[in-house]
Amino acid sequence: MNLFERLSGVIKEELTSLVNQSIRQEDTPEEEIERTISQMRSKVMATRIAIVRSSASQARLLKKGLVILEEELAQAEAKREALLRRISQANQRLERATRPTQTPFYKLEEKALELEAIAQAADELNWTKKINS
Repeated sequence: MNLFERLSGVIKEELTSLVNQSIRQEDTPEEEIERTISQMRSKVMATRIAIVRSSASQARLLKKGLVILEEELAQAEAKREALLRRISQANQRLERATRPTQTPFYKLEEKALELEAIAQAADELNWTKKINS
């Protein structure tokens, strides 16, 4: 199998993958990124296999392509990790910002609300007892 036949096979696989993706229901961004990275890993692996099976002159060409593929894969993985970190940090900041302040006034108000709820429940129970009596 020569270089052009291998490249033709890779291109056919890519086209099939693109068609399958367009048919699929819409995925979350995380799922799309994971699928893209998985496809990139598959290309790297296929290129490595092609290098082993090819002649010396073809192997040199494929190795150059492999370097580029590996760099793109590393960049995609690094970008994914950076985005996931940003999401996590934003969630933490949002949680801190929306968390009620634990001032003494807040604590006292919470205690008052709790006691008022208990008192209201007790009043309702007493009212029910009076009706049933």
